[in-house]
Amino acid sequence: MALSVFPAAAGGGFDPSKVTLRHTVTSSGSVTIPADVTWVYAVVISGGGSGGTGNGSGGNCHGGGGGGGIVWGWTPKASTVTVGAGGASVSSSNISGNNGGNSSYGIIRSGGGGGGGGQNGGNPQDYPKSSTGPGGGGGGAVATTSSTAADVKQGGWGAGSPHGPAGVPSSNASAALIASNLMGGMVGAGGAGGNGAYQSSQQQDGKPGGNGLSGGGGGGGGVVSTYAGIGGKGGDGIIGGGGGSSSSAGGTSYPGGNGGNGSFFNGGTSSSVYGGSGGAGYLADGTSASGNAGGNGGNGGGGGGGASSNSASGAGGNGVVYIYY
Repeated sequence: MALSVFPAAAGGGFDPSKVTLRHTVTSSGSVTIPADVTWVYAVVISGGGSGGTGNGSGGNCHGGGGGGGIVWGWTPKASTVTVGAGGASVSSSNISGNNGGNSSYGIIRSGGGGGGGGQNGGNPQDYPKSSTGPGGGGGGAVATTSSTAADVKQGGWGAGSPHGPAGVPSSNASAALIASNLMGGMVGAGGAGGNGAYQSSQQQDGKPGGNGLSGGGGGGGGVVSTYAGIGGKGGDGIIGGGGGSSSSAGGTSYPGGNGGNGSFFNGGTSSSVYGGSGGAGYLADGTSASGNAGGNGGNGGGGGGGASSNSASGAGGNGVVYIYY
């Protein structure tokens, strides 16, 4: 159904079910829209954040990455598409994961998921290190009809207390839009990452990532002396966040967190392994953790799982853009 004018409002005779998927774009580049089409409908998904990695001692079990932001709506046609890559896996000791890349088409833009928290952080948005361990990354935020990249912000890395923040628009966005994003799950914002855990006298489990349109990453379990805790589960949403990692203490093993489930696919599972599993993407399941290594986020923005014992964390799932007319 070609559209030469902006579509009518609800009740004005326009039936959005009549549009057809014309382009599925999985990497940045150009797209050709017919000359008689001036407005199109786009679903824009950013890359998921990768999990963090740690050495599995002293609280150093790391959070999962947040799910990539997702937003949809009408936009004037454009000739170029930007598709954000998933955050790359990390394997050095005690560092945060990488943010997923932002995606955009026309005036529809979404922010990448935040990288899973490292013990000491490494991003100005990080919370300071304190008595808690690393938290998961927040899900990506979006501005639904932004015309500038400045209105889009990636989810924050999680690190220390209390958690990775949900992604929010920049300060030049409206107060109402910022407030709704802070709630997690409104206007495309992801849930905040789960708390990490670091206590010396009892089991402390990593907290689950917040639920939202894009789930937050689960927090890493605490590890001190004879006590440890399981990794937090990734948050659920249209796109899932990655699970946090765990370790063993006092002869007891504690599993990593499962990946968050999505609307169409499932997160991976971390049964009897220390790595956190990948969150569900818009296009595929998240992969399950293997040993100390985190599982990858599903293609279509899933968050990567956190890793333990300096193993490789799960990479975030790549973004995707759908164009209908």
